[in-house]
Amino acid sequence: MLPVLIDENITKQDCYRIVSDAGLVLPRVYLQGYPNANCIGCVKATSPTYWNHVRKNHPDVFEQRAELSREIGCRLVQVKGERLFLDELDPNAKGRPLKGMDFECGIFCEEQLTFNLN
Repeated sequence: MLPVLIDENITKQDCYRIVSDAGLVLPRVYLQGYPNANCIGCVKATSPTYWNHVRKNHPDVFEQRAELSREIGCRLVQVKGERLFLDELDPNAKGRPLKGMDFECGIFCEEQLTFNLN
């Protein structure tokens, strides 16, 4: 992996501006409130805020992830230090707010989030 943007001190916010200035439109998932344009229903995510956002905006994806996580025995969400299956998640549960478009992510992000502008 080559951290070309980091090496040039180009931030994520800079990327949004460059894309906008070029007359391009950001991927729709940003406009839907997601902090990254990764796959929706990212299995690395543990936030109840994130998973309830997926549940609300992409119920089919939420249901698929819930079924598969049960099938393989993987508790994807964490609430108050306890790992839960998605189908056990209270629809009103919240964790930290989703990181907005000002979120910066380095080459080795502690939150294990990555960013793409594809």
